[in-house]
Amino acid sequence: MEIKNFFISLYTPSVITEDIKNYLNIAILPSIDSSHQVSLCALPSLVEIKNVINYLHPLKAPGIDGFHAIFYQKSWDLINEGLISEIRNIFNWSRIPPDWGKTLITLIPKIENASHPSHYRPIGLCQTQYKILSKLLANRIKPLLSNIISPFQGAYVKGQHTSDLFITA
Repeated sequence: MEIKNFFISLYTPSVITEDIKNYLNIAILPSIDSSHQVSLCALPSLVEIKNVINYLHPLKAPGIDGFHAIFYQKSWDLINEGLISEIRNIFNWSRIPPDWGKTLITLIPKIENASHPSHYRPIGLCQTQYKILSKLLANRIKPLLSNIISPFQGAYVKGQHTSDLFITA
């Protein structure tokens, strides 16, 4: 029970203050233009989905359903029509099947002889279909990140490092 309560408190969001709400209401944040929005929401092609599946590590830990990426890679000819249809339905209806989001959370010890909840790192074992969808979306948004992330932020922009920011400061 101690471990459960520790991680619940660690991952429970804190209350958003009025100052943060006010800032977000008046902030001029970068946005994606309509042509890029259309490309982000376009139905994925067979090739695009297959490339994502082939990119995934074949034997990474599966989610609750127990299917590794190798299942999708080796069974592609048998399952591609159903999988493509399901993924396209997500894009058409903007709704991910509830089962896809189920994640198994397990604790990995950070140190030998771990004895306190802070000595563990939780990892989420997502279902492979969810990994496929996530990677597909990540591939689509990756080319746009440099347009929507501040040049003063080092993370998530290819070729840019947080250490580079010290030079500009």
